[in-house]
Amino acid sequence: MTGLSDRKIEIVRLLMATSPDSVVGGLQSALAGSYDPALAEVRNLVSAEMSDRRFRDVVFGPLIRMFDDPSKVKDRLVFPKSALPLIWRALKEDAPDQVAMVKSLLEGATVESRTGPLNSLLRRIEHGLQDEASDVYVAAAATLNAAKPGLVKVLCACLALAPVVRDASFRLADWVERSNDERAAAMRITYRDATSLSDDNGPLLFEMLAANLEEPWMIIRLISLVMDRPTQRYLAESELSTFPTRVMDLIDVNLAEINRFSHTNTQDQARATAAVVKLVARQISELEAGIEFARESGWGARVQKQRQALAHAVESRMRKAEALVTAALPYHSVRGAHVSRKIPRMTMPPKAEDIDNARTLLTFMDAIRPSASAGGFASARNKVAESVAEGLDRYAEDGLSLIRDHEVENLDLAATHLTYAAEFLEYARDSVSADLVRRRIIAAVENERRDVAKYG
Repeated sequence: MTGLSDRKIEIVRLLMATSPDSVVGGLQSALAGSYDPALAEVRNLVSAEMSDRRFRDVVFGPLIRMFDDPSKVKDRLVFPKSALPLIWRALKEDAPDQVAMVKSLLEGATVESRTGPLNSLLRRIEHGLQDEASDVYVAAAATLNAAKPGLVKVLCACLALAPVVRDASFRLADWVERSNDERAAAMRITYRDATSLSDDNGPLLFEMLAANLEEPWMIIRLISLVMDRPTQRYLAESELSTFPTRVMDLIDVNLAEINRFSHTNTQDQARATAAVVKLVARQISELEAGIEFARESGWGARVQKQRQALAHAVESRMRKAEALVTAALPYHSVRGAHVSRKIPRMTMPPKAEDIDNARTLLTFMDAIRPSASAGGFASARNKVAESVAEGLDRYAEDGLSLIRDHEVENLDLAATHLTYAAEFLEYARDSVSADLVRRRIIAAVENERRDVAKYG
């Protein structure tokens, strides 16, 4: 079977060059299991393109995460992603031999020996952009400046700073996760090295380090290391003041998302909102740990209001838990010979909407348990959860008594109600309590069926 024509191969190559990484990666995965000879050339092209992009990402390592969509990323410095393939193409056209040499040098090289050759390519890009060395460099610069005037100058400054950031990136996780005096000293040396290149490099260094963090807002911890837990006034008057402000702005956005949560949402939405609660609690704690706040004014007052807003948002939703559980598993009054009594209403199927509402809110309460102390609502959560659990204990005891006393008309329906009670108890208290109730339900139902079969 003949392969593709040169014209079709060129079309495929052009399509891949203009496609995002996710598309090319998906195409590579799709072709990996195909052994059609007609697709062999396409498979080889896709494989070569992915190899080239992986090498590109290694070269741009200190900056690669800074190439993103500026319309979507507002809390840090980004460059338009469309500029990256243009810059890479310009480099390969400008210095093909150097690119090939560096790529060959990387094979089997240690991490330390790779940095020099990689940084030399970034210097070449910096000079190419500054000197407008080719039409492709000019196009890349135009793409950058179209996103924001003067952005090409900022990128060149990042390229000049990249060697410092590349070295720091090997230790970045330790600096963030396990801070101590030794690592603080190392971070200060990195800051000194950056500012020795240019007095304006302080904020730019933290922009680049933030881009290399899984959670960019954690850059507050590194700023605190360098500045030795600054006061809010000192940091607010420094060139790094935008970083804590961004985190506070992000907290406001996350608080708004929490406030949109309702018990009428799904369980998945409940877990997602609980994750946002955890994130906000961490962000607030990180700000308080990294900056010496004055609670009465400025940033300190703002963060204090945010902490209160988080607790209020969570507590106002938890307060509905008992009512929702009661609606899902209600009682009703029955009149006896001398007095009426309240018993679980297990004579009709539970309403799906009521069950879902209770399940969603209890899922939320269970999911926020790990962040309750940090969020400042641990006491309120424990109080509500225990009250709900006690109510479910009573419901289970009363329902099981009805089964034992042969007062249940529909045994399967009664078991369904009690099983929901066990499920809710698992969210409100723990799985051990829930499993105990489930075992008691099974035993009670089996005994009742046995009695019915034996005595009628």
